[in-house]
Formats: sequence, C-alpha cells, structure tokens
Amino acid sequence: MANTKRIMLLIGTIALFASVYTSTGTVSFGAAGTITKVTSGLVASDPLNQQLTMQQLQSNSYWTFSGDAPAEGAPYNFYENSAGLHIGVQAASPGTYAGFFAVSPNTNFVLAHVLVTAPVSTIPQGTFEAGIYVQTADGNVNYVTCTSATTSAGTIWELVWATGNSNGATSFTTLWSSGTGQPLTENCTIITNGNNYLKLYLGSHLVYSSSRLSLKMPAPFQIYLEPETSYSGQELYASFLNYYLTSGEYLTINGLPSRATHVELINPTNGQVLARAPKSGGSARIEMGGFTFPFTAKIEALSSTGAVIASTPGAVSLYGGDVYSG
Repeated sequence: MANTKRIMLLIGTIALFASVYTSTGTVSFGAAGTITKVTSGLVASDPLNQQLTMQQLQSNSYWTFSGDAPAEGAPYNFYENSAGLHIGVQAASPGTYAGFFAVSPNTNFVLAHVLVTAPVSTIPQGTFEAGIYVQTADGNVNYVTCTSATTSAGTIWELVWATGNSNGATSFTTLWSSGTGQPLTENCTIITNGNNYLKLYLGSHLVYSSSRLSLKMPAPFQIYLEPETSYSGQELYASFLNYYLTSGEYLTINGLPSRATHVELINPTNGQVLARAPKSGGSARIEMGGFTFPFTAKIEALSSTGAVIASTPGAVSLYGGDVYSG
C-alpha cells in the first residue's frame, strides 16, 4: 500500500510540473499565472432606463435639461422609462429650429457612447435630428456630433464637426455621412482627444478615423443628448440608452510574462477569440472602440505555440481604458 501511495504521488507531481516542449526546443514548467485588474477605465455611466418623470429628471444630480425650445414657445417634453431617456421637441413654426437637450457635467474622457434612436424614417417637411454631442467646456460652441438626420427623403447618420464662439456654432463640416434607408437605432461611439484625433464607430463598425484634424476642443468636455428640429407638424421624440464615458479606447495588460507573445479576449461561452494584440515591451493593448460596454470576456496571455501563460480566473466586465497586470 505504501508503494502504491508513492507511485500515485509521483504521478501527480509529474502531472503538475510536466515539461512542455515547444517547436524551438525550449522547456517551461508550472501552471498559468493570473491576470488581475489594476484600474478601471469607466469615468461615468447612466443606463438611462429608469422610470422617471420630467420633474424627477430635473432633480437629477448629473444631467441638466435645457434648450432654446422654451424661449421660442416650441413644444417640448422629456421622461425616462425602460426604453430610454425620451426627449421630444416640435418647431414652433415651419423652418424655425427648436432644440432641447440633456447636458452632462464638465468631464475629462476619451470615449463617449450612447444608443440613439430616431423616431421615424421620414417626415413631410423640414428636418429632425437626434444625436450625441461632444463639446468643449471652454465657453466656445465647438463640438463633434454623431447624429441622425431625418427628412422627407429618409434618415441618414452623420459625423459633423462644428466650431464657433460663445454665442453659437458658425462653421459646420460633415466629416462622414451614410446613405438613406438606414436603421433608426445606432450605437454611437465617439473617440477624441479634442485636438487632432477623432474616431466614430456605428455599432461595431469604424466609419471614420483621422489624426490630422484641428478640432479646437480642449478638455474637459460636455456631453449633449439632443434632438433638434425644424418640423412643426408634430412633437417627435429622440431616445437615448446605455450612456457611458471611458478614459481610453484600449484595454492595456502590463507585466506580461516573458514567454507570452500575445493576448486574446475569449468568449466565455464558446471559446471564440473576440480580439487579440501582440505583446510589445512587456505589455499588450487591445482596441475596444467597436465593443459595447460593459464587454464580458476572459483575458488570456499566450505563447507562440498557443499555450496559456496567464489569464483572468474567469470572464470579466471590460471597459475602454481598463488596465490589467499579468
């Protein structure tokens, strides 16, 4: 019996410290290490799916509600339920624009996201726009917006850059525009440093990217969730869901083991590789702008032969700007 126990113990020891021979003939030992979270990239968030009246929203400590519709005598309304934050507005007269918005506090961030829904695919006359605006808080009306634009011809999505002064925007540049016949709901993700760098994702698709702009939008920024319209036929509502800001667009994994060559994000359900990035100088950075946060995945650091060198213990909720360590 004693000899049997020694044999079983020896087998277990061999299994635990088994040699792994790679194609280059090197040998490694031991179990995979652990990748742990160091800092979160989440700056601010609001699911925008509570049951809240206009009066309750006005007492909100984060959002401020305003616009030119009240001064123009234009109809407006806003409320929140499980389908989103709904902001409605109607032009006081044909061709005269009226808008109403929710505006965030001044905040430093790199990535801004919200799910935007336009109300209808066409309107008889005028324009109805619904979008998320990233605007400098320095007093000038300089911003970029991911917005829908609905007319009698249909609904398109646009990335517009505007500059102006303290009284309003005076110059408008359409950086990207879709064709008509687009979905009425889009995940808008704007990534910018306010200076030269700007990206726009619609859902998981990168539709615009430039690092050669002169945006004139120094941080901190404000976020505006706003419908604006010149259509006087009826009050139409834009809807907004899953708002968040993050400190960056990348997931960073530092302190990777020497044998690791790259990092992958793994679907915890089916093992599918969702994203990957090579190791460089002991770290790896995975671009996250095309994902909707929180994004759930397992982080694995692997060798050139595909052996898992280190990983998170299980699936984790990820945001752009998160930093992990191996």
